[in-house]
Order: sequence, then C-alpha cells, then structure tokens
Amino acid sequence: MEGLPEYMKPLYNEIVTLFKETEEKLDEEGYPNQIGYVGLGIESVQLTIYFFLVSLQLQELFWAYFKEAEWHHKGYTPGTEEYLHVATKSAGYHALCTLTMVFMKEASIEAFEWSKSYPKIIQSVAEMSRLMDDFASHEFEQERSHIPSSVECFMEEKGKTKEEVHGMFKSFYHQTWKDVNEACLRPTPFPMCIIGKPVNLARVIEALYYGNGKDEYTFSAGRIKEMIT
Repeated sequence: MEGLPEYMKPLYNEIVTLFKETEEKLDEEGYPNQIGYVGLGIESVQLTIYFFLVSLQLQELFWAYFKEAEWHHKGYTPGTEEYLHVATKSAGYHALCTLTMVFMKEASIEAFEWSKSYPKIIQSVAEMSRLMDDFASHEFEQERSHIPSSVECFMEEKGKTKEEVHGMFKSFYHQTWKDVNEACLRPTPFPMCIIGKPVNLARVIEALYYGNGKDEYTFSAGRIKEMIT
C-alpha cells in the first residue's frame, strides 16, 4: 500500500477489508475450497497456489482494461482477432464464472480448475457477450470518445458494411448457443449448477442485448426495469 499514490490508498484499503471479511465468512460457513480461488486465504501452500492462479486471472482482466485505454489514447484500430483477444477478457465474463461459484457447496477444487482453464463453453459465452454488446451499443459509443468496437474492426478489416457485420454476428450468435447446449449434454464433468453458470450469463446477455437490438444494460429504465420489478 505504501507504494501507491494517495488517491488509490483508500480504494485499496476498502478492497482488502472486503476480501478479509469475505474470507472470514467463507471460513465460518465451511467453504474450504473457495477461499483460495477468490484470492483471499494464504494460510497454506495449497491456498497460496490458488491465490496466485486467481491473481493471474485478475491481472489478465486489468491488462485488458489497460490495453483498451492504450488503443484509445493512440487512436488505434486493432484487427478483429487482436480485438477479440483483448475484448473478451475485458468483458469480465471469465472472472464472473469463477467468482459466482463462491458460496457454492458443490464447487470443488476440480470445478475451480475447470473454470480457470477457460473451457469452450466459457470462451463461447465470452465471445457471444462481447459481440452482442458491440452489436447493440457501438453506434452511441462511437458518438463519444471510445475505442472501436468489433463492428468497426470487422468493417475495416473485412471490407464489410455495417449491415453485413450485423448479419455475421447473428449467425455467430446462433452457432454459439449450439456450442453452449452441447456442453450441457449428459454426462457433464460437473453438476449442472456449475455448468449452468456460463449458461445463465448467456441468458443474461440475451435479455440485455439481443431481444430488440438495443443496449438494455446501459438504458435499463424500460424493459429491463419492468422485468426485474
């Protein structure tokens, strides 16, 4: 903490406090596997290893944020492959799939290892989520200072029109759901409550972005507010 700028110290302190309180809660309620994967417990060699692995995952997320900021300040438009490599990480869905297993009795060490390995179902949901987000929000995002989305990257690299790119995204979207469904066919490597984490994230994306082609996450005062109510 001493090496941080003054403006970052209060935030860092709050994060450490939150993690410590969560660690104590997990320990009280008997969740031995989760502590290390959230990046909290370091009492044993095993948990230290898990802490290190989760730290790498979080570093990957923050690296993606930094990379997008770098693109923005340089006015750089990446190729589609380069963009997706970064943007699927900055979307945060991989981290969410792991973190949402906290407080689950069924979340074994093997389940956390599986999530950390970025299996096909999580990779597919991350790509689906990023493309559907871009599909719905790229126009109003480009009205302000923002990096190019996958729509602009595809248009520039592939020489496609906006309408053609939208058609490509819809086709990819339907194929991705087939990949998600395939991963849920019996037998599954883990209980469906574990496999269902990325599936439910995909369902959220469908609710937020796909229904009418609008960004219901950013502009949530209408249909989404009614759904939640």
